[in-house]
Amino acid sequence: LIRFMSISHGTGIWQDNQQRLLQRGALCSNQLITCREDVYRYLLERGASAPEATAFMEYVRRGKAARTGYSEAQKELLQTCGAEDWFVQACEKICYLFPEGHSAEFALSLVRLVWYALHHPETAAMILEERSVST
Repeated sequence: LIRFMSISHGTGIWQDNQQRLLQRGALCSNQLITCREDVYRYLLERGASAPEATAFMEYVRRGKAARTGYSEAQKELLQTCGAEDWFVQACEKICYLFPEGHSAEFALSLVRLVWYALHHPETAAMILEERSVST
């Protein structure tokens, strides 16, 4: 649920990007880049230092790779880490990545709302009504 929330709040992550890679079989669903931390963890697992992974993740999450491409140092980092083609291609199309912690809070709120809808439908209706009035 957290990964779904992350992917739905990012930009350039799914359509015309990882959706096609997934359909072609270039990556598996558990490899999807859904949040900032996925980029960071991917690079750490392949030998990048924490500062290198952080800098690259920040570059990708802000959409700079999509706007200006990779620098020579970033290309070298990707090559040194043995980054797979799908990862390089996906990061180049991402315009914004949502933080995993924010997605977790959204997911928790959704679980609470569903629980109320199942166990106290009148309360859930009242909550939804209040939200629709305030927007």
